[in-house]
Amino acid sequence: MPTRMRVIVCLIACLAATADAQDTTAPPEDGTRRDEIRERRKQRRQRVLRRVLDAVAEPEGAGDPQDQPDQDTRGAAERSGIIDRLLPLLPKGEAGPDQGAEPLEPGRLNDALREEIVGPLVRDLVFVEALRLRIDEETTDLARDRIGLAANVRLRRTPWGTPAQVQLHVFARVEQRPQRGTRAFITVDFDARTDTIACMNYVKQRALERNYSDPPADMSAEELDELHQLLESTPPFVTLTDVADFLPKMGVIHVRSANRMVDELQAELALGGDPGTRPRLARELSRAYQKRDALIAASIRFVRDSALSVERVNYVLPPGSMSNGPMQVEDADVALTEQSIRGSSTMSVGPAGVLVFQGARGLVIEPMLRRIQRRDPATLDSVRRRARDVGQQLEELSTPPPEAEVLPPPPEQ
Repeated sequence: MPTRMRVIVCLIACLAATADAQDTTAPPEDGTRRDEIRERRKQRRQRVLRRVLDAVAEPEGAGDPQDQPDQDTRGAAERSGIIDRLLPLLPKGEAGPDQGAEPLEPGRLNDALREEIVGPLVRDLVFVEALRLRIDEETTDLARDRIGLAANVRLRRTPWGTPAQVQLHVFARVEQRPQRGTRAFITVDFDARTDTIACMNYVKQRALERNYSDPPADMSAEELDELHQLLESTPPFVTLTDVADFLPKMGVIHVRSANRMVDELQAELALGGDPGTRPRLARELSRAYQKRDALIAASIRFVRDSALSVERVNYVLPPGSMSNGPMQVEDADVALTEQSIRGSSTMSVGPAGVLVFQGARGLVIEPMLRRIQRRDPATLDSVRRRARDVGQQLEELSTPPPEAEVLPPPPEQ
């Protein structure tokens, strides 16, 4: 199998090994149903992994078949074994996968982005007044697995109905951390100037809609009812003080739900039961602890004026207090005023994320950026088309719904 194809297949294997399979089944009503869904997801992941591992197997005679894990011994060692096997297949990255390729020049690349992609996109999208997108020359060094993107956009309208100006900086890199090994990190800094009250009203309304269509799977029926009643009974926010009064009430419901989940899993483990289910219950209890600990560790602080009105809301998540599977939220800090939303957050993933990042850099990111830099017509057309599709979806989202037609009263009988 060609090296590029092998690496692509490796990336698929990595994603299959680290991401939970999505399941559209409705949330289970009891523990038995929940166990059935988990088992079905586990079996589906194992089938995908087996097919991919067969596809990237060494040529005949290159390895001892006895060294390969059988279907019954992969279990908890699946991820580490896959990573160990796939790491040697990564492109080295010093010059990218294309021999003799022209070097990336951020100045030329940014000129091409501005003239060939951003300019036409802004002309096509009514809701975008101005947009600047560039590769950050100070933080980007692809040979060292570092890339920075900066964007500045001015919107005529937003989904919450008011204009906004947003500055965004994204910095992705691979780093070696003491006692943590090699990890892929991504830091997002943003500064949005907009009507925060209108934005929070929009977020509250969307949360109410999701509570119907896609309720949190780990909440009981009583907790969902309580959350729905809170969202429905809270009048529209008028000031930041209204937002500050609402947030702790919502937090109490989520903490109580997390406590209940911990209690239920502890009780299941205490009962003993089938030895085969205990490792799974232990993992679920660990995740439940992590979620509850993150909810408790997160702090919301209110800065009030002399009249006790809230001037600023600060949300802070301490370093290392939240994780979601292979993803670790390193820290988060968000500040709200009535006219701005500012924040910064860093997330990281372990060897699987490093594999995806380095593979994508060598096979996708660098070749595509080189083609944009030399203004390859086919690449520019493809990027423009994709950007236009995303822009049109955002435009539909930012367009207010049409007002309901007022019908004349029925004629008197």
